[in-house]
Amino acid sequence: MTQADIGTANKPKRVRVLILTVKNIDGEYGGFDSYGLMKWEDAKTAEQDASTLKTTVAGQVVDATYRLGQSGTGDVALDLPRMGGRVNLYDVGAASISFELPAH
Repeated sequence: MTQADIGTANKPKRVRVLILTVKNIDGEYGGFDSYGLMKWEDAKTAEQDASTLKTTVAGQVVDATYRLGQSGTGDVALDLPRMGGRVNLYDVGAASISFELPAH
């Protein structure tokens, strides 16, 4: 995936793709939505939105509503100012999960 694929060809940013497996283990229906809820930060930069609406492979969208026991695997393309840092996924209030990203 390139910057042009996610509409950032003119911005000095980097694309990073996370492959996630989401499973509903608690409740009748559980939704997962990453768009607008993935925030990137590092030691030099305050948190900022990193989410995009793009995926790398058609049919592998992880944002969905899952019934109890149901799971799905898909990818989330992130638009980052630079490599490294941490991506936090927010649900309500504080980050519910964080991903440390490699610097290269």
